[in-house]
Amino acid sequence: MYKEYPKKEDAICEFLRIAKTAKDFYITQGLISDLFYKADPKRINELLSIENNFYIRAFENVINNQNFLEVLKKVLEQFKAFKKNYKEDSPKTFFDSFDELEIENKKILFAALVTSVSFLSNALPNLEDKNIAYAVRKLQSSIKKIRDIFNFQYLSSEINDVLSGVFDRKFYSKIKMPVEIKNLDYVQKQQKISNYLISLSIRLSFRNARLNSLFKSIGKDILNSKFSSWSIYSISSFIRNERNREQKSIEELNYLYGNNNFLDGFIKNFKNNENEENAFNLIELTTEEFESEETREEDLIKTIKDTNMILEKIMDYGIRKFKAFSDEITIVDYEWSNKIFINCCKLFGALNGISKAIDKNKKWATGACVKEFADWALSIHKILNKYDIEDDWDRISKYLNQETNRVEWKSTFFTPTQISRENKQYQAVSKEIFHGLIRTLLGMINSEGGIIIIGFIEKPQEIVRDDIKRDLVEKLGKVFFDISKELSENKMNLDVIKRKMQDSLKEETLVTAETFNNLWDIQPISIKTEDGNKEVIIYKIDVTKSNKMIFSTATKSRGDIVTNINKFENIWISLLKRADARTIYVDPRKYLTP
Repeated sequence: MYKEYPKKEDAICEFLRIAKTAKDFYITQGLISDLFYKADPKRINELLSIENNFYIRAFENVINNQNFLEVLKKVLEQFKAFKKNYKEDSPKTFFDSFDELEIENKKILFAALVTSVSFLSNALPNLEDKNIAYAVRKLQSSIKKIRDIFNFQYLSSEINDVLSGVFDRKFYSKIKMPVEIKNLDYVQKQQKISNYLISLSIRLSFRNARLNSLFKSIGKDILNSKFSSWSIYSISSFIRNERNREQKSIEELNYLYGNNNFLDGFIKNFKNNENEENAFNLIELTTEEFESEETREEDLIKTIKDTNMILEKIMDYGIRKFKAFSDEITIVDYEWSNKIFINCCKLFGALNGISKAIDKNKKWATGACVKEFADWALSIHKILNKYDIEDDWDRISKYLNQETNRVEWKSTFFTPTQISRENKQYQAVSKEIFHGLIRTLLGMINSEGGIIIIGFIEKPQEIVRDDIKRDLVEKLGKVFFDISKELSENKMNLDVIKRKMQDSLKEETLVTAETFNNLWDIQPISIKTEDGNKEVIIYKIDVTKSNKMIFSTATKSRGDIVTNINKFENIWISLLKRADARTIYVDPRKYLTP
């Protein structure tokens, strides 16, 4: 408990850096509202004209408050653990169940976030348009900072779920103010305004991450052959719910403020990302016929029959929004929503053909329609994922600190980085790089299993090839090479490289390729620069320990530790294992059954 709470604006702002409890933040809300209650307009203008304005410093100071960040981390940890252990057959939904956990910490988060915009909520009616735009940019930057702090441990959708989940009426202040407040009713009104203002800001800041998360889950359904008309409805329902929640917040703010001119400017500046807005509008037009879960099969048929009408709406939207329909024909990366437009047009081009068969063979037509929607959903997910800053960093970051018996780094599958293509030894070095990977994989199988990261460059300063340097990406001091480009240049994809590795394991050992089916798995990993402007794909190989040793074939002249297991056929074997963070040959006789 503090002996005295600050009452002047600069002291209140600084206090937000060290506030610890929900009560601290609630009291600060009262003190801020007191500054503005029936204040002389001249005094308000003076307050707003001060350099490094208080309405901006307030939310920056809350985001920099270590107590706030520690509490947020605790709730995020609890959220992730709870999500991992949640059973789908539970009587309560996931969010209803999680709502009952971490109550005290959620109360602190709610109070801190609401207080962070208390200066802004009081000042907003008096701000000029340029100041509103500036405040929105700063607020977006502060919310983004939360993402940046925790994005390497938690998905953006998880951060959004935790932050959005704290805006509950049960967290409204019910404390008695230990300081004199001019008008408590005014304080409570401003608390409601601040609540709607910050919750709306968070929703708008994270909505593309939520959309990407939805399409990511739908992508998994497609891979597991679970995509259906319900999946299409879930997309439509998501967009509709986003619009409804946003509209509800705006209506509440309009009611509480009693004036919406400045509020329109606030929303407009928050929605200045045209790509994001275009993506939402196009997806909404594409799925607009799906109105309820109960009628989704009828809605599917209606979509097929109304194909031309829906396509006309999408085309009209494209003519109004995209440069491809103006004199500027070029399509550049910052207009990535144009790619979503093209895929929506392709979808309804295909449905136009299907619509001609709807009356003759309804079952075939609806099945074909679902398949076209599945292809469309995969395309949309690829576009959203590519242009979203979020990547798979959290899946590999813990493996990038040190090589161990269970962690190994490889720069490439088979591309030499320290000699030029013209070097006579290039092909031989390339083969040895790939064989080294196979030996490491086999060594882990024979030891404790582990992780192999393909595409992590430990010593980038030793790379001599300019074409490889151009394809590097740096993130948090770690450097990565684009393995997807390496595979593409060698006319390979994931399936081809897996088969090549399986065949090489078979050649290296005395067993069939099927022996290794459940002993290793390979997955692509997306790594993006912190600004999201560049992306590379690396690969992570998960290796499982075998329940019995898998020996390698060998020749006596190779210099490995070998033994002859059949003197009549002259068969020699060796054994690879991991030790001292290296792959080594050990004496196989110790592991042979007598």
